[in-house]
Amino acid sequence: MSIRKRKRKSAKLAERRGIALISVLWVLVLLSTLAFGLAADVRTELSLAGNSMSMARARYAAEGGVQLGVQNLLLPRAERWPVDGSIRELGFEDMRLQIASFDESGKIDLNHADPELLARLLMLAGVDQQRSFTLADAVLDWRDADDLRRLAGAEADDYLAAGLGYGPRNGPFESLEELRLVIGMETSTYESVKPALTVYSGSSGVNVELATRQVAEAVAGFEQLRASSSDAVFTLHVGATTPDGVRAELAVTLRLVPGRATRPYDVLAWERARRPLFDTGRTAANLQGVMR
Repeated sequence: MSIRKRKRKSAKLAERRGIALISVLWVLVLLSTLAFGLAADVRTELSLAGNSMSMARARYAAEGGVQLGVQNLLLPRAERWPVDGSIRELGFEDMRLQIASFDESGKIDLNHADPELLARLLMLAGVDQQRSFTLADAVLDWRDADDLRRLAGAEADDYLAAGLGYGPRNGPFESLEELRLVIGMETSTYESVKPALTVYSGSSGVNVELATRQVAEAVAGFEQLRASSSDAVFTLHVGATTPDGVRAELAVTLRLVPGRATRPYDVLAWERARRPLFDTGRTAANLQGVMR
């Protein structure tokens, strides 16, 4: 074989080796990209699984906190935690629990409050005076049994004119959520006044000794509305926080049924909180403890 032919053959072999090397490098790049993508997917899945586990732990801890709060309410009055919304702080395994108990007699009953009190509550929530009285009249038109429009209220024709596919109930509010349906009631206003309201006290009066600051400010000057505790219906706010910061909150309303052997209470409402339930700045008292 001549020298020229050997050189030509060597050049072809080198060219083939170069192409093979480039191909191998491209395969390695593709495999590396796939590996990085797979690793990222695995990390994401592990993170989601961890978050799901933390949320489940927080939820179950909150439900355990509800049971603890219920057991406390079943104690004699003198042995209970205060039922004025004071926040109790406890440890539960490696999590943090917050429990607040409210006697519903310390709130303003949406089905019995007079329009002046409702208007004052709305004004304290930042609603201007004229609109506050308009909303208060609309609330009374919702809950009364007639079709007669109050001075600034609203009956079925007004709801129809506003393009709403419903009218007032013309009966008592069955839940606080129903207040959202009252014509003119904005979500922000509803969320502001909701903590001060109830549909369970059955009284136009308010037990100021068990009221939150918001309720006490609204009732100030309405001395005729002072009432005693019914010691019958309570709401529990429970929050649970895991070490990695995941939090679950529950609001549970129950009626005590003294003398019933099996379960001496009825659950009237149970909801997972859409907004934070706890304002730690208004904590009236804290009880430090550890649950194992």
